Amino acid sequence: MSTIKYKVLLIILFVSIFTTFNFTLVFAKGNDNNKEDAKFYDDLASSLSVKGKNDKAIKLCKKAIQLDPTNSTYYFSLGCEYKKIGLYEKAIQEYKKTIKIEPTNITTHMVLGDVYKTMNSYEDAIKEFKIVISIFDKKITEAGTATFGTGSYIFNKRSMPEKLQGKIYERLVEIYIKKGDITKAQEAKKKAQELQKEEDEYRKKIDKGLEVINRYHATRGYLLEVLLQYGSIILGFVILASFLQKKRRKKIVEIDFKIKWGIKDITLVFILFTFSPITILLFYYLAYPLKDIDINGYITTFTPDFLIILLVIFWIKGRYKQSFQEVGLKTSRWLKDVGIGLIVGAGLLILSIGIITLYVLIFDYIPKSFCGIGDDFSRAISFKSILFPFILFTLIAPFSEELFFRGFVYSSLRERIGIKWAIIISALFFASVYGTIFGFLPLFLVSIVSAWLYERRESLIPCIVAHITISFIWALLLYYEAEIKYLFIANQL
Repeated sequence: MSTIKYKVLLIILFVSIFTTFNFTLVFAKGNDNNKEDAKFYDDLASSLSVKGKNDKAIKLCKKAIQLDPTNSTYYFSLGCEYKKIGLYEKAIQEYKKTIKIEPTNITTHMVLGDVYKTMNSYEDAIKEFKIVISIFDKKITEAGTATFGTGSYIFNKRSMPEKLQGKIYERLVEIYIKKGDITKAQEAKKKAQELQKEEDEYRKKIDKGLEVINRYHATRGYLLEVLLQYGSIILGFVILASFLQKKRRKKIVEIDFKIKWGIKDITLVFILFTFSPITILLFYYLAYPLKDIDINGYITTFTPDFLIILLVIFWIKGRYKQSFQEVGLKTSRWLKDVGIGLIVGAGLLILSIGIITLYVLIFDYIPKSFCGIGDDFSRAISFKSILFPFILFTLIAPFSEELFFRGFVYSSLRERIGIKWAIIISALFFASVYGTIFGFLPLFLVSIVSAWLYERRESLIPCIVAHITISFIWALLLYYEAEIKYLFIANQL
């Protein structure tokens, strides 16, 4: 290898280390504003807490309090961390600080009552539970707001869950029995049963279909989002691709395309896999109004990935009777193509991190997430709990997206509008579908390089491997996000 190539590799390595370090450092520090920094530390504490890193979470909660001592949320978070490790006296102190700032914080009174109950301080527990009941009763008869958890909560007859009140009375039953006060235990049990009856009656209304209306409105919001976002994307794609194809045809006397599917086929396949989740959601909500499982995320995120594979297979083999080799599912150099895919994928990830770092430095804004599974991965209790979405995100999604955007879309556009415009249009298409404001440019560049790689290697294999590499490393970074951030700010605590 020549000296020039060594120098180029060293420069790339230096830039990679610099951008990666700055990315982690910027995302670890947060902004200069104390309140925003405090929230950052509290969120990070929450992420570490679910993974059992309570000692680190405690340090972060203390830092949040130091930065914003008037926010009751951070005292409550610290109290919960002490409670998890059995330091009940310290937990009680923090809960009392929370209540001092927010006297009507229902959750804090409930948790404090539970702590007293665990410590066998029954009188104190009864006092806290009765405070919760009095807050509930007051807000039923008076217009106003009370705090539930850490935010404003407007109370009316339905927003005050009978089930939650019933749980409080069940706690009182346990305490009175342990104290030997059978009369009060029976009274509390009777009240709990009355509240359970009210809850059952409400459930019967759901059985009659009233909940369907609420679910329909939730689905309608998703429907409008899809119509506006993806409708405008496909319209723009059709207009631009058709214009370029018509312009190119003027220069060609006879056209005998090797790839038989064209712009209309691409448009139809995109519409089918984009709007498929709506059909499923409408059926789910209207036909099964009693189900409580929230399947929206998985349906809207991963249904298109499976469907697009089936659609592309049908279009290639069923409709046009062509070989899968036409979309690049071929290679005679497996080891080399896989190796190139791994190297290109790692390089593209570093490039994307560098761009995101520049965004943060320029705009002084840290996006909450760059992809839909961000919070799911970073707040996962264990890797086992995210194994299914991890496989979907790192294997199924990369394969389906490369199969469609590079194999199906790019290969067709290449013959109809030329290599240069096909690369640009397919990249715009891909980045518009999957990118956010902050994610558009990285995805656009990733798509450009993938199309170029597809063209150079005459195979989809290195593109798929590169995409899998990016998704795999990114998913791991998200899963260990809290630990990475803590590593860079530990010296500030």
